[in-house]
Amino acid sequence: GAVEAGGDHRVNSRLPDLAHLKKKPLEMLEAVEQALDSEKDAMSGVYAVSALNKLKKMPKHLVHKSKLGGRVDAIMRLLGAVVVKDIGQLSGKHLSLAVNAMAEVRGGDALMRAVATRSVELARDDPESLDIQAIAVILNAFARAGIRDEVLFSSLSHTACELAETSPTEFSAQSVSVIANAFSKMRIKNSFLFERLSQVAQMIGPSDYGPQAASNILNAFARMDEQDRGLFAFLSKVVRQTNPDSFWPHHLAITVNAFAKTGIEDDKLLKHVGNLILARSPAAFDSQAVANILNAYSRLQGESTSTKLIGHMALSLREVNLATLDPSTMSIALNALVKMGWEDEALYRRLMVAAKVTDPLLFDSQAISTIMHSFAKGGIHDISLFDSMAAVAMQMQYAFDPQSASLVLNACAKAEYKNEALMAHMSKIVRKFAPEDFEAQHIDNILNAFARLDVKDRALFVHMADIIQQKEAEFFDSQAVGVILNAFAKMMHREEVTTKLFSFFSNKVLPAMPMGSLDPLSLSIILNSYAKAEIREERLIQMLGACVQRGKGDRLSVENFEIRHIASTMHAYAQLRVEQDEVVSAMWRQLLKYSVKDAQPEEVAVIAWSVTVLNLQELDLVEWLMEGLQFNWGHMEHSLRRQGRQFMLGCELEGLLDAKSGRLVGRKNRPGTSVGIAQLIQSAFKMEDHNPSRLQQDVAGILTEMNLEFKEEFVDKRSGYSVDMLLSDRRTVIEVDGPSHYAMGTKTPLGHSDMKDRQLKQLGFDVRHLPYWEWDQLDSKEQKMDYIKVLLTPTPSPMRSY
Repeated sequence: GAVEAGGDHRVNSRLPDLAHLKKKPLEMLEAVEQALDSEKDAMSGVYAVSALNKLKKMPKHLVHKSKLGGRVDAIMRLLGAVVVKDIGQLSGKHLSLAVNAMAEVRGGDALMRAVATRSVELARDDPESLDIQAIAVILNAFARAGIRDEVLFSSLSHTACELAETSPTEFSAQSVSVIANAFSKMRIKNSFLFERLSQVAQMIGPSDYGPQAASNILNAFARMDEQDRGLFAFLSKVVRQTNPDSFWPHHLAITVNAFAKTGIEDDKLLKHVGNLILARSPAAFDSQAVANILNAYSRLQGESTSTKLIGHMALSLREVNLATLDPSTMSIALNALVKMGWEDEALYRRLMVAAKVTDPLLFDSQAISTIMHSFAKGGIHDISLFDSMAAVAMQMQYAFDPQSASLVLNACAKAEYKNEALMAHMSKIVRKFAPEDFEAQHIDNILNAFARLDVKDRALFVHMADIIQQKEAEFFDSQAVGVILNAFAKMMHREEVTTKLFSFFSNKVLPAMPMGSLDPLSLSIILNSYAKAEIREERLIQMLGACVQRGKGDRLSVENFEIRHIASTMHAYAQLRVEQDEVVSAMWRQLLKYSVKDAQPEEVAVIAWSVTVLNLQELDLVEWLMEGLQFNWGHMEHSLRRQGRQFMLGCELEGLLDAKSGRLVGRKNRPGTSVGIAQLIQSAFKMEDHNPSRLQQDVAGILTEMNLEFKEEFVDKRSGYSVDMLLSDRRTVIEVDGPSHYAMGTKTPLGHSDMKDRQLKQLGFDVRHLPYWEWDQLDSKEQKMDYIKVLLTPTPSPMRSY
């Protein structure tokens, strides 16, 4: 063998001739092993590099069959030591060959470090000794070894950029793809390098590209989020001009997936690749290729993807061995199929079985969350599957991030899967995330899940409220605001944390929100959330209502309000007693454009109740609601019927409706309508039972000591109302009004209390109100008795009247 030393060449005839033994791998292995034992000091770095490459090329099946793996690695490590000793004498080419051979050898770290150091020195002191091929091979070797040496990558990228400027013709399609792939694999961002690679890539003739080089370049640029449309257009043309038979299934998958990752739409490419996919047997595609193809087409074409193509890939999944289907691949394929609206119960059942039997240790949080979310979104709510996924999720803690955690919770909510152990586990995980890791969608998904499943986790809500209030106003969009407010209104009703949170949105977020970002859904949810929370921000609500008035021609125009939006908006104005006649009028006039058959029972009941609270008496509106109630009555639960009955009572008391005949005064009812309404009015009805509060019990005790006769929780048969205390005159009513009768932090009665007061008075009762804050100021029994005496005087104090 030749020994290179300072330009002189010495020949040691005792070293084996590797070229002669090239076709005799076992003999070569033994010869190198013997040479290392007896002639190691006479061996040069060049010779060791040559030996390394020969051993690397030994047939793998032979190494495996002869159980030589450990022996080969040991010999290669010894050769590596020779290379390290002679590292200063090696050229860039020899360095690249050395690391290429040692990249996947256990214990080869010393050589890799030495080559990295020497390569950086050459890039700095003698860049001409490094050609683009050597640079590509060195970078690829470090990427294969998983060694993220940023100094090395930076030095070699600088040299590569200089070569791109001075000698662009030296670049081949393969070298471009190898360099780009190495940087993408190590996640080392270098936009300047990628810009230079794009330039030289487009200078290479299309005929010099093979499917692997083209697909790897596309994949590398996509992974590094380099949206180079010029390069993608060029490579799209290359792919379409390349011999179709030269493409392997994974080339097709990588190509279309790269376009999907960057969001660059290219219908010609997608159609071309789709035809190549259909030309191959479903059995030719492994599960990963299928998943990538489905993912790409679902992201770029969605439900418009050819059903023939989806069916072709679905057939591949049905034929694949379940044991080879890892959770990540399964989740990607499943998510894509559901996203494209593919209906294939047998396939989904097969994937469900695969998810259940897969080793839990193979799952990561992303796979779990995607699988659960996909099945929930697809309407496949299999309890045993969710139980399996929940069991896996509860074994994880630090593997989750806000995205995966929010998807798991969102999936549970969509599937109506209430697993309190899982919810408690996810709550602990969520509370450990840093505030800066959350996006608005994560927050609303998490809170919405707990609200929809009716799981009150106070620690979680308090924690999320703190995070929310650390965010800037522009962090939230209108949808997120609606979901967050609705969740707190439902789950943390009348708690201090909710009051503070609503104040944050009222004073900081909503005033700064571009009104153009609102739509009827988000606006109605926001307004209804204030009503649910019983927080009366009159100025804010009027500001939001004004947006509807100004929204003519845009998406917040009243013409875009559906019945559900109208119901929520009117409910907010009624419950919070906010006066804005123009908005309310616009709402009910829009309602009349719909048929009663278009409305859900809940929507009709809520609007009817709101109309009663607001005391609207327009006959067209009343007639629409009467017909709506009759049409939906059989589908209404008790609470909705109670709202409908309050509406009919209000119409009767206001002289709009004749209770006996069921006819609207001044209107000719449609045949059968009046009969049905009369039956509803005359049916026995009771509002709802009340358990006397401590405040009411205290008042009752004082009345008893004053020898005043009264009946507690008296139910008026005509209206169904239960009054707190009816005195012996059968006319005087005492209503003990606790905090729930008033908007939060105010002395303004809520809509339901105001309506009850009005209707009781119309029924002939003399209603006396006892507000909680007045009673709470009284210390002695004598003071309380004096208060009752004043309350029951013939003319009640104005401050106590509604």
